[in-house]
Amino acid sequence: MPVIINLPQLTRHTLLVEGTLPARELQWERTDELLDWGGELSFRFTARRVGDVIHLEGNLAVDLACHCARCLRPFRQHLSLNPWVCEVPLEGEDAAIAHGDLVDLTPFLREDIVLALPQHPLCDSGCSGLSSAPPRANLESDANRPPGAGLSAWSDLDRLKL
Repeated sequence: MPVIINLPQLTRHTLLVEGTLPARELQWERTDELLDWGGELSFRFTARRVGDVIHLEGNLAVDLACHCARCLRPFRQHLSLNPWVCEVPLEGEDAAIAHGDLVDLTPFLREDIVLALPQHPLCDSGCSGLSSAPPRANLESDANRPPGAGLSAWSDLDRLKL
């Protein structure tokens, strides 16, 4: 169920809107393989109408299921927008879509959450990434390799005589 607000109620007084929204309701098109929703979006905000704009102020929070951009280990990250402020226009090309007296705020919540997603999620700020040792399958057999050879990707090039 989307986050919907009743405009006639809003013209009379400020409304407190709070609850949770399942991730599937956000209709997020996943473009980053390192990020996925790890839980529900929780929200708590006040809504008031100021002319042709709905002013939203409060907080949004969601848990993310991530893979580290350096080491690819899975981890969870809590994303919180606190304080969160949003202006929802009721007129113009960016206007919220109204269905009678009801306005769906879900696209505006989704947009702000997606803009706050980490671009390169890290399991730890000190993560050193994947080990630099080459996989054993790519190395020649130890019996055929001279001592100290193949320790780095550059060692074979260092021995090259042109």
